[in-house]
Parts: sequence; C-alpha cells; structure tokens
Amino acid sequence: MTSFASVSDLENFTQQTLVTAQAQEALDNATALIQDSTGQVLSQVVNDVVTLDPLPGFAVMLPELPVTSVAQMQWLDDRGGTGWNTIPSSQYRVKPNGTLYLIPGGGFDLSQWPRDLDTIQVTYTHGYATIPAGIKAVCTALAARLLVNPYKIQSQRTGEVQVVYGGVAKSCDLWDTEQKTLGRYTMYGWA
Repeated sequence: MTSFASVSDLENFTQQTLVTAQAQEALDNATALIQDSTGQVLSQVVNDVVTLDPLPGFAVMLPELPVTSVAQMQWLDDRGGTGWNTIPSSQYRVKPNGTLYLIPGGGFDLSQWPRDLDTIQVTYTHGYATIPAGIKAVCTALAARLLVNPYKIQSQRTGEVQVVYGGVAKSCDLWDTEQKTLGRYTMYGWA
C-alpha cells in the first residue's frame, strides 16, 4: 500500500525530523483509517475486474470512485447459455456517481439483460493518480496525532507531576472537519 502522504510531508507538518520507519507506519495507518472511513481505495487502480449484480434499469453500480475509464463490460447469458458476452463500449456510459448503464436504443437487446446475481463483469480504472490535497492533509494530520499519542492516553503521572492531554484522547479518530473533507470522496458524500 502506498500512503496518501510522504514522510517529508509529515516532517513539514510537525516541524520535526522523524524516525522514518515510525513516520511511515503512522502514515500507513492513517491511510488505512481513511480508506476504512470512506469505503474507497482512493489510490488509482488500473484494470480492476469486478463481478456485479444487475440493477433494474439496465445498470450496475461500480463500487470504487472516481471512475476514470471502463475497458470492458460483459454480461453472462444466464438464459441462452452462450457464456460471457462483451457489450461494445458504444452501448454504455458511466455517470460520475459510478452508475454504469446501457444507452437506450444503443443496440443492446434489453430482453437479454441478465436477472441473476453476479452476471455483470466490468474491467475499469478508478481512483486518483495523484491524491487530492484534502485527502493528503487529513492523512498528514491524522498521522501526526498517531505519532504524538498512539495509545490514546488521556493523562499521565510521574511522581507528583500529572499531565492531562486535551483533545487527543481520540487521536486515531477523524475529527468533524476531516470527516467533512473526506465526505466528498465517498460513494454517498459522508465519511
């Protein structure tokens, strides 16, 4: 996995020289938390192959955004027994929300649209070749919090001295502003 920010980004953010291995681990963990929160890989994946369920209206929902290209769409003939059939690219379009649909009157015999689950296969490219600045900023800030307080310590006492950490008890949780930033990169607009 390639993290969404670099060690030098994290050093610039914290204004410190960091141990590379620890900084990279924090960045990798922050990246994984962002991916879990958004439900998206976000990094570019070329020619990903997914098998999907057909939807009414002659469409499927591609699970990863943004969709940058569709290389192939196939349907499984679950009635005629001809196996996997390729749909020409001139007969379908993709919307920004990941809906891949057949063009009405585009030449596909709509009576052949499959009804069974897992009968549409799509090869497509999705994600960002360059991670957007908002995602990079959230990754950097989250990684910095993970470095400062990886165990979510709320207070610490040594002898008579006690330190209470304000606002870092949930160091690996996304803050509201970060969730708002990431919301635009999810399937449904919230993280």
